[in-house]
Amino acid sequence: MSEKRIRRVACVTHEIAMMGIAPNGVELPQMYLYSGGLGTLEGAVARAAKNLNVPLVIFSNLARNGYYDQYIYDGDGTHHMGIKFIRRDYSDILEDTGVTIAVDICGKPNFVKVWKIPGHVYGTVDVYLLDADIDANGDAWAIERTNTRYLYGGPMSEGGNYERKIAQDMILGIGAVKAAEALGLDIEIWHMQESHTAFTGLYLLEKELFPVAEHLLYTNHTPDQAGNFKCGIDMLTKMYRGLPYDVLKHLGHDPLYPLGFNFGAACLRLSRLANAVSKKHLEVTKAMFSYVEDSAPIISITNGSLLQDYFQPPMFRNARTWEELQRAKMNGKRQLNEFLRGYCGKEIDINIPVVVFGRRFAQYKRPDLLLKYSRDWLLNRLGAKQFQLIIAGKPHPDDHDMIAAWTNWLRLGKEYQNLIVVPNYDMHISKILKMGSDMWLNTPRVGMEACGTSGQSAAADGAINISTVDGWMCEENIRNFFAFGTQFPTNDMDMYDANDERNGLIVALDKALALHYSNPEEWFRMALRAKQSVEQHWNAERMMKEYVERMYTL
Repeated sequence: MSEKRIRRVACVTHEIAMMGIAPNGVELPQMYLYSGGLGTLEGAVARAAKNLNVPLVIFSNLARNGYYDQYIYDGDGTHHMGIKFIRRDYSDILEDTGVTIAVDICGKPNFVKVWKIPGHVYGTVDVYLLDADIDANGDAWAIERTNTRYLYGGPMSEGGNYERKIAQDMILGIGAVKAAEALGLDIEIWHMQESHTAFTGLYLLEKELFPVAEHLLYTNHTPDQAGNFKCGIDMLTKMYRGLPYDVLKHLGHDPLYPLGFNFGAACLRLSRLANAVSKKHLEVTKAMFSYVEDSAPIISITNGSLLQDYFQPPMFRNARTWEELQRAKMNGKRQLNEFLRGYCGKEIDINIPVVVFGRRFAQYKRPDLLLKYSRDWLLNRLGAKQFQLIIAGKPHPDDHDMIAAWTNWLRLGKEYQNLIVVPNYDMHISKILKMGSDMWLNTPRVGMEACGTSGQSAAADGAINISTVDGWMCEENIRNFFAFGTQFPTNDMDMYDANDERNGLIVALDKALALHYSNPEEWFRMALRAKQSVEQHWNAERMMKEYVERMYTL
């Protein structure tokens, strides 16, 4: 670590995954304040900063209803995906700071309670949560109370719209600064995680608390449109009245959207330094924001995953030989089988390879690549019981194409015992799937997977990645995974990536299956190399040290 002084840092993020194991070995309850990779990453940041004594705190919203809970129901003689919201009570975890602040939205105050997750609960730095779902904002159905109730404002079925998204962004970005002042935290660096947090920079500029650019950092976590928010400039100025129209128009200028405000562009113009989360993502990010002439410099710091306690069970962490890793994997498969028997009513054969797709059902991740473009191959292999396939992940409630893709997998699973769809994917389920998986399937369109940390944590548990060469996989040794797909996007990219006779997904899977069956020793030697590579290069503490050295020190 650098001998330079580390500045006091506050990370501002819309989501954070909090989970862990208590000192007595019992798994702690999760906090459902995440939807995917960003939340997982921020949970890793919180733990790694604690381990390394980095003076860092995290601000997020208390989305009591979370992302959503996913379930299966029968109707019209077939299976469907159901969506429900559960208001969760975290009173046994949260500490009352005694602080309530007000954030003006459309010129009217929205009152926000500040809660704290003390670091000793999950072994993290302190995390502060902003909560507008309080009596000071009216009765239970007052609009002001819904502004933090759902992650990212919630789906349309729950009243989610652009106005609520902006209101939630304002509460997080402005509220974080106001809360830090009220708590006396004396923050020197504000680290904006994803463009939704742009109001942190806008509010600091509005109040002229200090030369803003010197104290602002920005991390872009995805090329996906969902993470790079835009809205009409008129809508923005109606809701946020802290800065003049001309200033906002300049900060959020996007030549492709002349009457709009680009939150990512504003973050880059406000910041001293920005980063992407892998070397490949750096190329994509620079191209995506090439029009921002007054942008902060952009560097790359590749994400890393937590590899301790809850996140890498000791049986995998302590495996030093291929034989020890093989025994750990068989144990993991037994635990996976026990979980599936109780949760899904299906079982696996621990002697047959297990392939897992476990991640958000976003269109760029192509969760239906096999089913859509290689159906005959898939059904032939499933029918011959050559492998077992587990599908898990949540589509956004408003993404009807991805809901249909998830449902198609679900219905096919009724025909094949060795195809298992696991509903309500969360960090606990992810942990179990990684322990029992032989192959971790990663199918994004090249250029769209900013990092892909689930592949890191899967490899740490002895799974071998079957992946396009994107995100962190561009930096990993090609000997440690089975690569497929093209590096040159075309109109028929999905078909090519699935079926090309030299470089398609089905070719990579056939090669992997052949090695697994014919040479178990070589299989587990490969898995051991991949595990050791993650432990050495792709861990969260290495990532945090890079942030300290390159972004947080004077």
